[in-house]
Amino acid sequence: MKKIMRIAAVGAGKIVTELLEIIQNMEEVTCDVIYVRPQSIKKGEALAEKYHIKKVYTDYQEMLANKDIDFIYVGVSNDVHFSFTKEALLNDKHVILEKPFTGTFAETKELIELAQERRLFLFEAIKNIYAPLLAKMEEAIPLIGDIKLVQSDFSRVSSRYWDYLKGDIHPAFDPQVYGGALYDLNVYNLHLIIHFFGEPEASRYLANKGSNGVDTSGIAYLKYPQLVASAAAAKDVDGENYFIIQGDKGYVKSEGAPSVLPSLKTVIDGKVKTYQDNNYQNSMQYEFAVFWKMWIDDDYQACIDKMEHTMRVMKVLDKLWQDM
Repeated sequence: MKKIMRIAAVGAGKIVTELLEIIQNMEEVTCDVIYVRPQSIKKGEALAEKYHIKKVYTDYQEMLANKDIDFIYVGVSNDVHFSFTKEALLNDKHVILEKPFTGTFAETKELIELAQERRLFLFEAIKNIYAPLLAKMEEAIPLIGDIKLVQSDFSRVSSRYWDYLKGDIHPAFDPQVYGGALYDLNVYNLHLIIHFFGEPEASRYLANKGSNGVDTSGIAYLKYPQLVASAAAAKDVDGENYFIIQGDKGYVKSEGAPSVLPSLKTVIDGKVKTYQDNNYQNSMQYEFAVFWKMWIDDDYQACIDKMEHTMRVMKVLDKLWQDM
């Protein structure tokens, strides 16, 4: 019988609902408790009824005292990622934290150091670096020759954008809680670029800003010794959405949202191959399957490797944020 990862969900928004939907089809993961703010109790109770959750908490400390919880899944607004995660770690709970990991590099460093001091598993929930087609990209990259350009674009008009234009500002468009295109969408592009090429030697962010200073769209430029990368993201326009690595013998291109890598085309010495992930809409399953495997195998070094990747991404993300 498989050991089950018992998760407590924190939050009642869209991402928590996605998690609860996805794990219905996973034998390895279960969620029997959820925490919501007192003012969101009706949302929490509705989720509990729909997904057969046994207990709804409105007291976070009370939930953290529950000994039947292995992991806390933090799916609240970006500005409180740090505080909720720190409290969980101080109560010796493993944590899965939604992207972006925190608001600043300093917060990320503090959380990771705390997790490692206590030998707790701490994962960033970022779907694309666990996508199956990532391995196909890794296989093809050494075959495309001398790489000079990397380009990515993740652009789609947010459902909250029209409210924002009317002055109704949701967290997704509030820079005070790390809303905006960089932290919401461009973080996916950055994860991919830094996964393949590491930390850049220089970076810069140019953004279109709204009335409250939020970056409604923007382009990050990353300079490496051998190549230049650009990462575009937008919440105010639609785009093609792709991620492409170009070399002098061909290219590797993921077509579709860089957050999930739904399809891939490789062109090497004129030979074209295509791949499709028909399950990409359930891509959260991939990352949770990896988290579960690391945990049951007690592969803490693999967890450390992922934390170090998150540190590199957050160092760049923080610097780009300061550019605004």
